[in-house]
Amino acid sequence: MKMSRAGNERTGNKIINIPVKAGEEILQAELVVIDENGYAKVAVAEANVKAAGISQKYVDNRNGEDGEVTIEVRRGAFVMENAGDITNRDILKPCYIKDSVTVTMEDTGTSVAGTILEVDKDKSVTVEFK
Repeated sequence: MKMSRAGNERTGNKIINIPVKAGEEILQAELVVIDENGYAKVAVAEANVKAAGISQKYVDNRNGEDGEVTIEVRRGAFVMENAGDITNRDILKPCYIKDSVTVTMEDTGTSVAGTILEVDKDKSVTVEFK
Protein backbone atom coordinates (compact mmCIF):
# COMPACT_ATOMS: atom_id res chain seq x y z
CA MET A 1 0.00 0.00 0.00
CA LYS A 2 1.37 3.39 -1.01
CA MET A 3 1.73 5.84 1.85
CA SER A 4 0.47 9.36 1.20
CA ARG A 5 3.03 12.16 1.32
CA ALA A 6 0.36 14.85 1.27
CA GLY A 7 0.96 17.45 3.95
CA ASN A 8 4.67 16.69 4.38
CA GLU A 9 6.85 19.80 4.19
CA ARG A 10 9.48 19.45 1.49
CA THR A 11 11.31 22.53 0.26
CA GLY A 12 9.07 25.37 1.34
CA ASN A 13 9.14 28.55 -0.66
CA LYS A 14 12.77 29.62 -0.17
CA ILE A 15 14.70 26.71 -1.72
CA ILE A 16 13.52 24.79 -4.74
CA ASN A 17 15.17 21.99 -6.71
CA ILE A 18 14.69 22.20 -10.46
CA PRO A 19 15.72 19.72 -13.17
CA VAL A 20 18.42 21.24 -15.41
CA LYS A 21 18.14 21.56 -19.19
CA ALA A 22 20.55 19.49 -21.27
CA GLY A 23 23.68 21.38 -22.29
CA GLU A 24 23.58 23.82 -19.37
CA GLU A 25 26.38 24.79 -17.01
CA ILE A 26 25.18 26.89 -14.08
CA LEU A 27 27.66 28.61 -11.81
CA GLN A 28 27.05 29.34 -8.15
CA ALA A 29 25.28 32.68 -7.49
CA GLU A 30 23.77 33.05 -10.97
CA LEU A 31 20.18 33.94 -11.78
CA VAL A 32 18.38 30.80 -12.92
CA VAL A 33 15.27 30.72 -15.08
CA ILE A 34 12.78 27.99 -15.92
CA ASP A 35 12.02 27.46 -19.60
CA GLU A 36 8.65 26.57 -21.14
CA ASN A 37 9.38 22.84 -20.60
CA GLY A 38 10.12 23.23 -16.88
CA TYR A 39 13.92 22.98 -17.05
CA ALA A 40 16.41 25.26 -15.32
CA LYS A 41 18.96 27.21 -17.30
CA VAL A 42 21.22 30.24 -16.90
CA ALA A 43 19.35 33.52 -17.26
CA VAL A 44 19.83 35.55 -20.44
CA ALA A 45 17.63 38.22 -21.98
CA GLU A 46 14.90 35.97 -23.35
CA ALA A 47 11.12 36.16 -23.50
CA ASN A 48 8.82 33.51 -22.02
CA VAL A 49 10.98 32.24 -19.17
CA LYS A 50 10.34 32.52 -15.43
CA ALA A 51 12.96 33.76 -12.99
CA ALA A 52 13.40 31.06 -10.36
CA GLY A 53 16.04 32.57 -8.09
CA ILE A 54 19.78 32.31 -7.41
CA SER A 55 21.77 29.08 -7.84
CA GLN A 56 23.29 27.79 -4.63
CA LYS A 57 26.05 25.69 -6.17
CA TYR A 58 27.73 24.79 -9.43
CA VAL A 59 25.95 22.30 -11.69
CA ASP A 60 27.25 20.88 -14.98
CA ASN A 61 24.74 19.24 -17.32
CA ARG A 62 26.61 20.06 -20.54
CA ASN A 63 26.88 16.37 -21.42
CA GLY A 64 23.63 15.23 -19.81
CA GLU A 65 20.03 14.84 -20.87
CA ASP A 66 17.17 17.13 -19.85
CA GLY A 67 16.61 16.66 -16.11
CA GLU A 68 19.59 14.37 -15.54
CA VAL A 69 20.73 16.65 -12.71
CA THR A 70 18.95 19.20 -10.55
CA ILE A 71 19.93 22.64 -9.30
CA GLU A 72 19.17 24.05 -5.86
CA VAL A 73 17.81 27.56 -6.27
CA ARG A 74 17.14 30.02 -3.45
CA ARG A 75 14.34 32.53 -3.65
CA GLY A 76 14.33 35.78 -1.68
CA ALA A 77 16.08 39.15 -1.97
CA PHE A 78 19.51 39.26 -3.64
CA VAL A 79 21.89 41.94 -4.85
CA MET A 80 22.21 42.10 -8.64
CA GLU A 81 24.21 44.27 -11.01
CA ASN A 82 22.41 47.28 -12.45
CA ALA A 83 22.48 47.68 -16.24
CA GLY A 84 22.73 51.40 -15.48
CA ASP A 85 19.12 52.34 -16.08
CA ILE A 86 17.62 51.53 -12.66
CA THR A 87 17.24 54.41 -10.18
CA ASN A 88 15.44 55.07 -6.88
CA ARG A 89 12.34 55.96 -8.92
CA ASP A 90 12.09 52.27 -9.81
CA ILE A 91 11.81 50.89 -6.26
CA LEU A 92 8.91 48.39 -6.00
CA LYS A 93 8.66 48.15 -9.79
CA PRO A 94 9.43 44.99 -11.77
CA CYS A 95 12.87 44.71 -13.35
CA TYR A 96 13.91 42.53 -16.23
CA ILE A 97 16.64 40.00 -17.00
CA LYS A 98 19.68 41.25 -18.89
CA ASP A 99 21.95 38.30 -18.01
CA SER A 100 22.67 35.96 -15.11
CA VAL A 101 23.94 38.73 -12.82
CA THR A 102 22.39 41.90 -14.28
CA VAL A 103 18.91 43.43 -14.27
CA THR A 104 17.46 46.29 -16.30
CA MET A 105 14.30 48.33 -16.76
CA GLU A 106 14.31 47.48 -20.50
CA ASP A 107 11.53 44.96 -21.09
CA THR A 108 11.93 44.29 -24.82
CA GLY A 109 12.78 40.67 -25.66
CA THR A 110 13.24 39.58 -22.07
CA SER A 111 11.32 38.40 -19.00
CA VAL A 112 10.61 39.77 -15.53
CA ALA A 113 13.42 39.10 -13.05
CA GLY A 114 11.71 40.29 -9.89
CA THR A 115 10.78 43.37 -7.86
CA ILE A 116 13.29 46.12 -7.08
CA LEU A 117 13.61 46.66 -3.31
CA GLU A 118 16.67 48.94 -3.11
CA VAL A 119 19.14 50.78 -5.29
CA ASP A 120 22.46 51.05 -3.47
CA LYS A 121 24.92 53.96 -3.60
CA ASP A 122 27.17 51.85 -5.82
CA LYS A 123 24.12 51.44 -8.11
CA SER A 124 23.75 47.71 -7.44
CA VAL A 125 20.13 46.62 -7.06
CA THR A 126 18.41 44.42 -4.47
CA VAL A 127 15.81 42.31 -6.23
CA GLU A 128 13.16 40.09 -4.69
CA PHE A 129 12.62 36.78 -6.42
CA LYS A 130 9.36 35.15 -5.33
